[in-house]
Amino acid sequence: MKRHIKQHFFILMSAMVFSLLVQGCCSQFISVKRRGKLSDAMEKASDENEEDREVETHYVWVKEEPVIESAVTEDPSASPAAVGNASAVSADSSEQHFGRVLSFSGGSGLLSGSDFYGYNHFNIAYGEKISRRSRIQGYAGYMWAPLQTTGHLHHSLKNGVLLLQLGGEYRYYTTPHYTFMGQYFIGGLSFQYMFWSYKNPILFDGETIRSDSMSGLEIYAGAGINLMQTRYFQLGGEILPGVILWDEETREGFENDIFGAFWHVKFRLSLSFIYPN
Repeated sequence: MKRHIKQHFFILMSAMVFSLLVQGCCSQFISVKRRGKLSDAMEKASDENEEDREVETHYVWVKEEPVIESAVTEDPSASPAAVGNASAVSADSSEQHFGRVLSFSGGSGLLSGSDFYGYNHFNIAYGEKISRRSRIQGYAGYMWAPLQTTGHLHHSLKNGVLLLQLGGEYRYYTTPHYTFMGQYFIGGLSFQYMFWSYKNPILFDGETIRSDSMSGLEIYAGAGINLMQTRYFQLGGEILPGVILWDEETREGFENDIFGAFWHVKFRLSLSFIYPN
């Protein structure tokens, strides 16, 4: 009798342990990702290294939480009364809008570190004047940073690095819009994505890699002066110090131990066209 009780108890405990394991596997997914060091990749791609171009590889387990869809609840703001109130507010606030703005800006900049000469940049922005002295806008553009011939990265990378950017900024004008010249302050935030090509292909986990990329976040603030401004047109110059913070890992799986924070000062000319409401 006791033997049968022990057998049933063992079967019950095994079933409970199995159910817990199944529940744990269902609640999270475990995947394997390759890892390497970006400094090793730069060294293997360098012209100074003409023999072994294989980067040391190791693997890590990564837990990925599944996406759980939440129940759909009724949005009270979607009710007819709320929609009517929102329309009334929108109608009242529309009188405070002072026009949409399309602008083009570009120039050059100084970049921290000894590997880059500096950079050139250009972007296109679209925004709106939300009051008589303030404006918000979103923009897309690029930055190009050529390499110093005396820098360490010159031996490992081709030409330079290309940065694509997507962001937004806020402007506050300290002078009225009807003056011929104007002054303003700027604050902005942008998502950066940096690309580069290796001078020599490298081997990583049995795969040939010729290029790589990495994402980052830019924060900046500065000031500008409109050398000429009218109701429909603005031409100004700006100085924008800032910093770009880079991710810990590249697209190919290398740990970023090369690119620290990019401290920079941006000099740009801005040409804006205003379309009054």
